[in-house]
Amino acid sequence: MPGMIEENPELIQPENWARIKSWSGKTPVFLFHDGGGTTFAYHCLEPLKRFVYGVRNPHFYSGKRFEGGVPDMAAQYVAWVKAAVAADSFPAKRAGSLAPVDILIGGWSLGGMTSLEVARQLYGDKDVRVKGILMIDSAYPALVAERRQQVVTMEEKGEEEGEGGDGEDLKARAREEAGKTKNQVLSMRAMREARRMIARWELPRWEGARRPPAILIRARDSLYARDWTATIDTDRAERMLGWERYDKDMFVDVLDVDGHHFNMFDHSRIPGITAAIAKALTRLDPPPADEGSDAWSMAHAGF
Repeated sequence: MPGMIEENPELIQPENWARIKSWSGKTPVFLFHDGGGTTFAYHCLEPLKRFVYGVRNPHFYSGKRFEGGVPDMAAQYVAWVKAAVAADSFPAKRAGSLAPVDILIGGWSLGGMTSLEVARQLYGDKDVRVKGILMIDSAYPALVAERRQQVVTMEEKGEEEGEGGDGEDLKARAREEAGKTKNQVLSMRAMREARRMIARWELPRWEGARRPPAILIRARDSLYARDWTATIDTDRAERMLGWERYDKDMFVDVLDVDGHHFNMFDHSRIPGITAAIAKALTRLDPPPADEGSDAWSMAHAGF
């Protein structure tokens, strides 16, 4: 909250709450915020038995923009992750080792997309190596990409008429926000900004480089609604949520969970989503005894 100093990234879970600083060697995971800007959903998870860090939107309360869009946001998060890993208090690294520290990255919705950009910016980094990417119901932004020019044109028109757009747009936003709590309104505004950034985002490419293996956790159910929620389900019938248009070998596994995009972290679904996340992270970071297994080989196939 304003006036408070909060860590970012924040430690959400240690490997073992009874011995908070102990580390068994499992690769830690950094989970980036969803479009609403918070890491609340990740705090609801049951123990994943590895260090879990959350990165939230630093502009949640101020409403400021990342003027450079998704790459600019990712660059800030890369700096924070590197600082967290470099800190003496970071438990998940081997003392005296000169090798890069392995991490897993991921997130729900926008968080999964952010992970792709973060992984590209960290490629070849001497201090941190991304071992794998976890996307939680992050649909390929194909519809947004196809409508990119339309969205940008509308945004520029709104800026010419004033920061909030025309009067009808302001009235529509006022109706949408009426009766909502402060945090709900802030989350809705963060979501609108996320849409703006995604509309302008040029997805990263790995030219001659090996992209980290990725796993998709996919909600089984669909939403039928207007505007952004409709775009979320544009490719719901497709196993990879449209990502085959980006890379036919995008994922080494796709795991289905109960619920739709917006209720997959509801209280009743926490055991299921936790189990899926744990399974995905283990697949991306198998125990040493399994490093020669088919799972490890598949995790690096096609990249």
